[in-house]
Amino acid sequence: SGGFNAVFGGQELKKSDSSTSIAMKTQNSSPLPFTSRVALLLIFPLLEVQSVTNPELCKSTSKLLIDCLKDCKPLSLANEPQDCLDGLENLLCKWINDEKFVGADQEKACLASTLVILACARGSIRMMLSTLHTVQKLNCPDCSQE
Repeated sequence: SGGFNAVFGGQELKKSDSSTSIAMKTQNSSPLPFTSRVALLLIFPLLEVQSVTNPELCKSTSKLLIDCLKDCKPLSLANEPQDCLDGLENLLCKWINDEKFVGADQEKACLASTLVILACARGSIRMMLSTLHTVQKLNCPDCSQE
């Protein structure tokens, strides 16, 4: 029939004759509608740009994320769209690593906590290692005093 199905990394790739794109569908979940996915992906750059002029946006966003993620069990986000989770991870890392986004150590700790929770819920080894590396680079004033 010209279509194909393949499983890659626990995700099912489908292409049919009636579609010119490959739709990724995770097992045990339905795909996120295109418009929702695009809208979500467009939010990350907007948050990044707006947080430069409004630093409180970073703080309120991280608190909201912690509230949403705190009840997530490990691997509970494994079937979520990877590009959306990548966008969230990248935004958090930019905020943690760039002084213009976050000033106080407490804010960085809050963002780092959010990143750790996201990494555990996502279950990605790459993200776990990346998160550990990011947290390792943070300056912890209480830890460095002898």
